Amino acid sequence: NLTQQSETLREQDEQSRSDLETTTRKLQEARDTTRRLSDELEKAQSENTHVRNQLTTAQNSLSTTEHKLQTLQTDFFSVQANEQALQAHNEGLTQDNSYLRKQVDELVPKLSASSRECVSLRNQLSEQTELVMDLRREAEDYETRMLRIRDNFGAFEIAEADIVTEMREISEMLASSVGVDPMTNANAVQHAAQRQAGKAGDHFHIGMDLFASPPLAVMRSPLNLYSATEGTDLTAE
Repeated sequence: NLTQQSETLREQDEQSRSDLETTTRKLQEARDTTRRLSDELEKAQSENTHVRNQLTTAQNSLSTTEHKLQTLQTDFFSVQANEQALQAHNEGLTQDNSYLRKQVDELVPKLSASSRECVSLRNQLSEQTELVMDLRREAEDYETRMLRIRDNFGAFEIAEADIVTEMREISEMLASSVGVDPMTNANAVQHAAQRQAGKAGDHFHIGMDLFASPPLAVMRSPLNLYSATEGTDLTAE
């Protein structure tokens, strides 16, 4: 049973390590995704700023053109001699105005789309940030569980060493006995083993159901002893 419990603890330790590695890999993937989304967000913001600058330039150009148009219209009424030249120039400015308005109409939807994309990227970044925090908490939980399993395994090994030492002392005591009833020695060994199992149970009482009861393998520890004088198998007795 002690060996099975040791193997169980080792398997749990290996499983915890595997879970921790999986969580760490997921955390790294989430970080990479977050970094990529951040880069895309910065790129979208840069494009948004560029579109805003173009829109501002177009609006300024439109305002300038409208001001020039008003000035030319005023001059048109003031100087009738240059009516044809001013009219041609006015037509040119009108075409420029239409071209600029067309550019403004094309840039406004692009600006709206860029704004919506920025909002979507911000939402994705928030979701990825929450995912990273969840993965960090999960990794911390796995690390805590692994440390607890290691501590339990250490206590288990200490208790096992104490039991082996006690059984060795009992073996030496029986080997040095002369003229003692084998049945009496067998009962003494059994009682000592039971007392030692109780001590082991105290060592194993560490808050886990796995170690809640004394290990039954204590009764099968090194008790294959023989009387130095009788040559009797005390375990059989």
